[in-house]
Amino acid sequence: MKNPEFAPTSRPGVFLGYFLQPGGKWTGDYLVADPDTFSKVVKPTVCRVKQLTIPRDAPFNFPLKEEYDKIRKSLGR
Repeated sequence: MKNPEFAPTSRPGVFLGYFLQPGGKWTGDYLVADPDTFSKVVKPTVCRVKQLTIPRDAPFNFPLKEEYDKIRKSLGR
């Protein structure tokens, strides 16, 4: 997805974890998914990024928590 020429280069994303090399060595890269691509049918677009920006004035948001709880309850846990 290409941004317009004068648009900000950062976008909101869902933090998925750390990119690790074999042996568990961290390269400094983070795995982030584009929240606009989440769907039950298609896998989300996952990007490796070097830097995360966490807004100080916004609370943490867990967009997949509701779906996680629903699946977990259906398994009887």
